[in-house]
Amino acid sequence: MSENRIALVTGAAGGIGQSVCRTLAQQGLQVVLADLDAAPLQALAAALPGHGHRTASVDISNMASVESLFARLRDEGVQLSVLVNTAAVSPVGEGGAVIDVRNTTPELWEKVFAVNAFGTYAVCRAFVMQADASIQHGRIINFASTAAQLGGYRSCTAYVASKAAVIAFTKALAREMAPLNITANVVAPGLIDTPMLRTRLDRKDDAGAVGLVPLARVGQPDEVAAAVTYLVNPLAAYVTGSTLDVNGGYYMV
Repeated sequence: MSENRIALVTGAAGGIGQSVCRTLAQQGLQVVLADLDAAPLQALAAALPGHGHRTASVDISNMASVESLFARLRDEGVQLSVLVNTAAVSPVGEGGAVIDVRNTTPELWEKVFAVNAFGTYAVCRAFVMQADASIQHGRIINFASTAAQLGGYRSCTAYVASKAAVIAFTKALAREMAPLNITANVVAPGLIDTPMLRTRLDRKDDAGAVGLVPLARVGQPDEVAAAVTYLVNPLAAYVTGSTLDVNGGYYMV
């Protein structure tokens, strides 16, 4: 499946991001692992199967930082064909409490949107700016959340709204990129066993939390990464503008 394809994964240090990097490398892709701090990524990159993997530091909420990353990759002769945006922030209150709209300051709202919405736009824009006709099987995969589809669950208002924006943005992007044969899709995880989830859900409370999940369990990061693998595959060339739900049946269209 690789055909010397190179993928950029933002939020690579996160629970889902790490699994995505491992899965793509197992499929034969070279991976650029990017996060706010690249230092923790060195060990992960070294442990990935295959060769040619590299790490990068980027603040996706800052356009100059994003452009600097892509300039570096261009100078190194890296031609990306796959982009996976897993980077996100989801603030919580004291003790993991949900921050409702009354306690959402303008500064907090802007911070969440700067990473989740603007950051997704900024990296996607830089990616398509470097795209050309030589790219085979171009793929953009953005990450939303079941919270955006349900109107929130254990997530603050700003997070829910920012992830809903990602879904709408990706639909528009899919239409714009179709002439370039670049697909754009969303993966929307539900309750996934990651450090982000554990800031608001203790393991002892899992049984209660999954009461409305038909599969009656919390999902695993590798199960989310499997959805990315499908969308990256050349056989998924006719799938674009879609949201792939990975939530155990918690939300069904």
